[in-house]
Amino acid sequence: MAIGKKIYVVKSFNAPMKVEASCTLYFELSDRAIKRLQQSNSSLHELSLKNEYEILFESGKHSDVTVTVDNHKLHLHINILSSRSTVFACMFDSELGENTPRFLFIDDASFEVMREFFRYIYAAKVKNLESIAVELLIVADKYAVEGLKTICEQNLIRNLKSENAVEYLNLAYLHYKLGSSVKGIFFFYYITWLKWTKIQGFDLQMGFHG
Repeated sequence: MAIGKKIYVVKSFNAPMKVEASCTLYFELSDRAIKRLQQSNSSLHELSLKNEYEILFESGKHSDVTVTVDNHKLHLHINILSSRSTVFACMFDSELGENTPRFLFIDDASFEVMREFFRYIYAAKVKNLESIAVELLIVADKYAVEGLKTICEQNLIRNLKSENAVEYLNLAYLHYKLGSSVKGIFFFYYITWLKWTKIQGFDLQMGFHG
């Protein structure tokens, strides 16, 4: 229900006279329209929340763990890292003393890759994914961040070319045999190999059994 107000001007022989009137408007929304409004509000709220967490990530305000990568420091929050990664959860749970300063040194990935990895943990966003997808996938698998692994896998498969097919096959074989389910290993390996054979023009028939 909405209430609107209009001003009517009535002219007389001597002077104009203003008459004020109120009207009440009634309208109904269909269930579909209501659902769309709810989804829109939910999406806006989720976007706002992601932006706020990204600001927290960038600022490092009230951080309680310092991560050093290539002499660059990231000031992060244990609760957020632990809630998004079981690896981090186990790592921090094993430490004694809640008030002990925590420092983490990472030397097996670049600062750019780790920065975007932590950005995803905070805000479910990744910048420059195209250029770091391979390295980011390895990090996501190491720290058991499944959502990021899926994003990287989809990006690699979508951008598979004859020039990078061998690299992706090696990645699937060498990396995914560690810590992933057998079905996940061979599914990614199978899709990658199958697309590569099509690119090369091979007439190859393969079967996949789950």
